[in-house]
Parts: sequence; structure tokens; C-alpha cells
Amino acid sequence: HVMRVSRRLGLAKGKGPLEVEKELGLLLPPEAWGETHHRLIAHGRRFCRARKPLCERCPLSIHCSFVS
Repeated sequence: HVMRVSRRLGLAKGKGPLEVEKELGLLLPPEAWGETHHRLIAHGRRFCRARKPLCERCPLSIHCSFVS
């Protein structure tokens, strides 16, 4: 979830989990990583699903590269 959501929202461009984690680490202070990680997972489960994402209901869709 973290990689998919981060890439769709333009927070990271990495092709793998480690690359995305490094990019997010540059954006976030260490103390914010845990909560952000859990929020990205929750968002991925609720709206930004791999198959059939719920873009029309997503509050972040205006920032998303997946929405066409």
C-alpha cells in the first residue's frame, strides 16, 4: 500500500519498496514516519486499492496521478 499510494500521489518515484522508503525518508522527519506509514496503509486499503480504486470517493484524488 505504501509504495502504490506514495507513487500515485507523487510523493515518490521509486520502482521498489526500498527506493520509495528512501524518498519518503527525505520528505519526512524520522518522528513522523511511523504515523505516516500507517496512514498510507489505511488510505490504500480504504480508497487507493490496486484493483478497482475508489477514486470518485477519495479525498486525495485531486493530487493523484492515477485519476484520469
